[in-house]
Amino acid sequence: MSTNPAYTTFRINIDNSWTTLDFADLFAGLEFLHMVYSLQSTTAAEIDRINRLAALEVWWKDHKVLREFPAHSASDLFLAAFLDRKTPFQVRQVSFASPGFADIAGLGSIVKEVRLFISGIIDKWVASEDRKIARDSARQDVLEKRLKNAVVAVELADKAGLSKEAQRIIVEAIFETSRMIEAKVARGKITSIEHQSGPDD
Repeated sequence: MSTNPAYTTFRINIDNSWTTLDFADLFAGLEFLHMVYSLQSTTAAEIDRINRLAALEVWWKDHKVLREFPAHSASDLFLAAFLDRKTPFQVRQVSFASPGFADIAGLGSIVKEVRLFISGIIDKWVASEDRKIARDSARQDVLEKRLKNAVVAVELADKAGLSKEAQRIIVEAIFETSRMIEAKVARGKITSIEHQSGPDD
């Protein structure tokens, strides 16, 4: 990766047992969040491609067409739209241990938003030393955090010129990504997140 000083690295500390699917879910979710927060620098051609793909996906879901072929995930939708862009978002290092970690790197301003998304969820679940009390008392806060994250994403999408269909897909995927991270935190798979290097302004 480039040594450009604008690059930032953060670390997700992990524990307990992880499967390849756990890592796949996590990295796909992070990539989706990165692309959502990249909307501020999206080109007109990319926006047009996202809108066209979103219209097709929503039509598939609403009309239950091609049932033997599941509709693309939100991350697939964005990956297709950003296919020609070399996204500076990478997994720099993974320590597969208990405890272990995964280091993620990319452009500072965008990576910071991804980190804050995750840390906001973690904070709601581990604020109490008693994990059960934390789970019981934090559920409303976690729901409110999901909604706030969705609102921010929709505002970014609307400002970028994404269609209502694309915004609908983004909201669904934000909720799904939040639930995925929440589940890993609640099960002790994700324990904390920290800024490692690069700008954090």
